Amino acid sequence: MTLSTQVGQEITPYRSETKHRSDKIILLSMEGSVTEEEYIRFLKKTFPLVKTQIQYISVREDILAIPESKRSKEQRDALTKSKPYQLVSLMDDYIEANKDLLEREMYPDDECWIVFDVDDNLTGENKEQFDCVLEDCKRKGYRHAISNPFFELWLLLHYDKVSKDDEQYAVTESHPYEKTDYFRRRLEALGHSMRNKHVRGVNINEEYIRQAVQNGRALWNQNKDQFPYGLYTEMYKLVEEIVLLEDKRKFSGSRFF
Repeated sequence: MTLSTQVGQEITPYRSETKHRSDKIILLSMEGSVTEEEYIRFLKKTFPLVKTQIQYISVREDILAIPESKRSKEQRDALTKSKPYQLVSLMDDYIEANKDLLEREMYPDDECWIVFDVDDNLTGENKEQFDCVLEDCKRKGYRHAISNPFFELWLLLHYDKVSKDDEQYAVTESHPYEKTDYFRRRLEALGHSMRNKHVRGVNINEEYIRQAVQNGRALWNQNKDQFPYGLYTEMYKLVEEIVLLEDKRKFSGSRFF
């Protein structure tokens, strides 16, 4: 089964005609369309048995359809400007447009994820909107993968555990959001350089990914009582689901063709 639309150059989700235990589709509505988009592509290459079951969508599908090298600065900037409520609305629209093909009642194990950073979403009027998004996700059965403060924290956890210095950059009730390239510098110091938000210079492989899941879980268990404040990234929950799907495929010996 293929869905009715394409996003960028990605293949749309595919479900085999014969349903397997690990046949779920994972839909991702993501804030970032550079770093996060590239990371998901790495995941799909690293876990090829389930790559067709992962679909990411963006607030600006029209721009994603343009090859990356041909996007203007204004178009690249637009891809980074999306609010959590827009991501929920986008997921709603995508599901509605593809409801006959997704057959969600028949496949209740399918997962819908909203992926975004805390950034300034806990500041002032944004906090009320943030709380509404969490309520919306709970009501609609969407899961969320939020990173405080940034997605780059998740990349860091592939290679290192957090330090005391890292913790001071978390958005808390006493420490507001601040723009910083701190986590990119941390990555560079570990030999993994980012350029203009691209992750091509970051060495990502299966061993590092599984390590990041462990580090992310440990960090979440340490700070989850502070949610949505404190240093954490829920990306480990999302990536763990993908890893488990891949492992089930390997164990069952079944795959898509």
